[in-house]
Amino acid sequence: MRAALPGAPLAAAWLCMVAAAHAQTVGSFTFGTWEGSLQTELDLDRERERSDNGPEAVLDRRRMLEQLTVGNDGYSLFDPRLFSGNLRVTLGMLQDSSRENGEPISTHARIDGYSFDATAFGGFPYSGKLFADRAQSFFTQPFGRTDTTAENRGVGMHLAEDSRLRDMGLPFLSGNLRAEQQHVTENTSGISGQRSYLDEHRDIVTQDGHKGFETADLDWRLEYEDFRDTGTIATEYQSHAGNLNYSQDFGTTRNGRWDSRLSAYERVGGSKYSLDSADESVHIDHRSDLSSDYHYLMTRIATDAGISLSHNLTASVTDQLFKNLSGTAQLTGQRQAIPTGRLTSYSAQGGFNYQHELPYSGRLSARMGVREQFQDNQLVSSSIDIVEESHAAPSSLGAGAGFALNQSFIDPATILVVDTRGGARLTTLAGVDYDLVQEGNLVRVVPIATSLVIRAGDPLVVSYSYRTDPSIRYRTDGNWANLTLDFGWVSLALGHDQADQSLLSGQDSRFLQDLRRDTAQLDLRGHWRQMQAQGGVALTRYDSTHLVYDEMRLYESATYRPSWPWMVVLYSDWTRDDFTLPERHTDRRSTRLTVDHYGPGRWSTNAQLGYRATSDSDGPTESIEDATLGSRLTYGKFSLSSDLSYTKRKRDGSQLDTWRFDLSLGRRL
Repeated sequence: MRAALPGAPLAAAWLCMVAAAHAQTVGSFTFGTWEGSLQTELDLDRERERSDNGPEAVLDRRRMLEQLTVGNDGYSLFDPRLFSGNLRVTLGMLQDSSRENGEPISTHARIDGYSFDATAFGGFPYSGKLFADRAQSFFTQPFGRTDTTAENRGVGMHLAEDSRLRDMGLPFLSGNLRAEQQHVTENTSGISGQRSYLDEHRDIVTQDGHKGFETADLDWRLEYEDFRDTGTIATEYQSHAGNLNYSQDFGTTRNGRWDSRLSAYERVGGSKYSLDSADESVHIDHRSDLSSDYHYLMTRIATDAGISLSHNLTASVTDQLFKNLSGTAQLTGQRQAIPTGRLTSYSAQGGFNYQHELPYSGRLSARMGVREQFQDNQLVSSSIDIVEESHAAPSSLGAGAGFALNQSFIDPATILVVDTRGGARLTTLAGVDYDLVQEGNLVRVVPIATSLVIRAGDPLVVSYSYRTDPSIRYRTDGNWANLTLDFGWVSLALGHDQADQSLLSGQDSRFLQDLRRDTAQLDLRGHWRQMQAQGGVALTRYDSTHLVYDEMRLYESATYRPSWPWMVVLYSDWTRDDFTLPERHTDRRSTRLTVDHYGPGRWSTNAQLGYRATSDSDGPTESIEDATLGSRLTYGKFSLSSDLSYTKRKRDGSQLDTWRFDLSLGRRL
């Protein structure tokens, strides 16, 4: 494939940079430090999807990117304290040639990017800032690719604490005021005809400040956002947010601390949503061995379904009874007013923590405690709505990786998962972007690796409805105990946790449950010459009224350094769950081998082999195999990097193979 010439724009930018570099001062304008780079990238991709019940899909892609970046850092007008800034410009050409199922597609595009900021009166307590930037990125995924263009421009003002307000006798503070416009377009395509397009516009105004006192601090932040997405799924809303945080040390010896956090958020447009909260906490050190904590949390959530208001109050005391023994006691009360009625609960718990040194550098740790809770439900409906419960997508998608929702007895038909990456609200679909796995009375959300919306680590909010007995009063008696023996090279941890629920009034409609969880974990650690290794086994027995299972997990990691330039790391994990209520079996495996080599100068090479798989007697079987080889070399002003990767993903009767080769050559100017 022949590389495209940079063309006239790149040549003109190069000539301007050379001319300016020889004229560092023009009148009252002084240039800062010049920097630049030339970059050439070549990407080759091949993706093939096969299915037992459908035709084969093949995509071949070649992409050539050439770009020139020129920047000047620290330019100034008259005096750097009066006016200074930074400027960076990127120009380039992109050639993209692909063949999808035999149909050729070819595109050519210019790459335009810049970054500009200017600060006025930066050396004074009052300063202003003007900024603008534009950047383009191209991200290839195992199932497709995403092209993104992000633009941002705005103004800002800053007030420092040493301003003349202090000389005028006014309260001195620091603050920032910022107004900006953001525009992000994101075009995602898959090899099976899937498409996703975002065209997001944001108008944002923020103001924040800080006021310091001798024994206290006050911080606040206000934000207004107008959001519009005219892409695949049109979305529009306006939001207002505010936070006020105050902390103060009090007492004759400053032995107490008060922290207050007030926040408010309102979203108008689309689905109505507002969240107000007051979080107050007090900590007091009565003596060196006696302390107490008090915490109050009020939360108010308003949606189209109504208003939910909750009050939580907690008081606790910690006493260091002896050198190795400490005790804690805690009282908690909670009241929730929801659209369908009221929920009230009270609890008390106490426990002990024991630590003791043992011979042969050993250490014994033991914890035990008891807890009693009373719950009173006064509802007109057995359904309770949960709005936007926060979760995060797993760091690696696929092979059964997911997360469990917080409540029990969830109606799967009511689950709605929204991806909030970058402040957007991206709706997802069950079976396309995620799977739901029922485990007794619990539900797990498992993102699908081929989702065009959910990416690894994305912030997610989940809304759903769960069921409970509408009119019931019951008690929960619980206790726990944990024991750990650690001698450095070997450690053993045993744990027991149980909770029994008993009816006090009303009728039990199968929502009460008893629970017992027993755990045991054995770890071995060793170091021998160039080898470090750790491995262990963890056993769990979970027995409740609606869910019973046994889990075994085996894991190990080893690091081998035969000589300075080499490092080899091996990690593996195997987990098996045998469910007897309901009857089900799952198996999860993960193995990764990494080899690093550091050559002479600034040359490094990394190779990885990975395998992840999951099998479920009631769900899909999935496996992911991947191999990568990458190298980085820096010689003087030149840099060279290359990456070769292969991924094979099997899920039930379909298989997706992805090959990719990336080559990048750059030179600093």
